[in-house]
Amino acid sequence: MYEAFGLTKKIGNWTPPTQYLEGPIDYGLAEPHCQDCFRCHSMLFHCERIPCNYTSTSYISVEFARDVEMQTELEQTNTTQESVARYLQNKECLKDPFICVVNTGIHDMLILDSDGDTFIENVAWYVTLIQPCCRHLIWIQLTAILDDEAYRQRNWVIELWNSKVQTLLQGDRFHNWTTVVDPYTVSMTWPHNDNVHLNQSYYEAFSALFSPFLLYGDLENPSTDKLFAQSV
Repeated sequence: MYEAFGLTKKIGNWTPPTQYLEGPIDYGLAEPHCQDCFRCHSMLFHCERIPCNYTSTSYISVEFARDVEMQTELEQTNTTQESVARYLQNKECLKDPFICVVNTGIHDMLILDSDGDTFIENVAWYVTLIQPCCRHLIWIQLTAILDDEAYRQRNWVIELWNSKVQTLLQGDRFHNWTTVVDPYTVSMTWPHNDNVHLNQSYYEAFSALFSPFLLYGDLENPSTDKLFAQSV
């Protein structure tokens, strides 16, 4: 994983997460440098043409707004979010910034208070880290769940957290840099595959929102477009 990101895995003792602040809490806690999620894989796409005249797209799996799953040695990062920011910096983002598509929250509900205050602090910290590398941030709000009693996530918490994130990102600090996409209402009546995940047709329809950009890029500057998507 670290080699693919062009980063160096921390050699010394892995620093565990601070309780009630950051992940991981399950497999990633028992196995340092691993994720809690078994099927959440990053996909990094690199254009090999010089100069590259294609839209370059990468998908990075980040489970929480703040977690210590990735920790690096030479780069001296202690969190996944700092490591992602360093990866983006290594992709010459200051010269050619990304459009960043970000979503998180479902896993955070397993460790944080339902009032969302710590979550909002973590979101603000995370987006500030990647802000220098993103010419624009597209934030994807959380979708509705089935409210299965076997799980800790609840729709009333999702609604509260979505509202607080929107207030944060549309406030003075970030409003001229972000777009908030809110699929919550649509997802309430959309078929689910399980408590959290919707069926394939939803993700196909939702991904189509980004198809024009991926196909045509920025019409004013088609040779330098890069899209970074992060979610689980």
